[in-house]
Amino acid sequence: MTEQLKPCPFCGAKHQVETVARDWYRIRHPEVEECPLNEWEITYPQSADQLKYLVNDWNRRAIPADQVLVPRELLQVVFELAVERLQYQIKPSPSDEAAVAELRALLQR
Repeated sequence: MTEQLKPCPFCGAKHQVETVARDWYRIRHPEVEECPLNEWEITYPQSADQLKYLVNDWNRRAIPADQVLVPRELLQVVFELAVERLQYQIKPSPSDEAAVAELRALLQR
């Protein structure tokens, strides 16, 4: 398999795809007492397509609760408004300048 599995998002444990009998692929979480995924597993039918789905499903991560997903176009508009606001301030606050710098960095990715 060419694709790497991401480690557990809770404890960092490494995972690998196992073949179960000759019909199934499985990812099983190793025993880690403190981890909420302790002894968890996910199983898919054995085929090339299903292996791809298994790896993609495991590697997909939710957006953390303290973050949001924003379309790039909207982020660009917010950035331009923030830059315009800074231009009209006599003495911009360091937090305003830091926020604009952070928006600029996000847009450069």
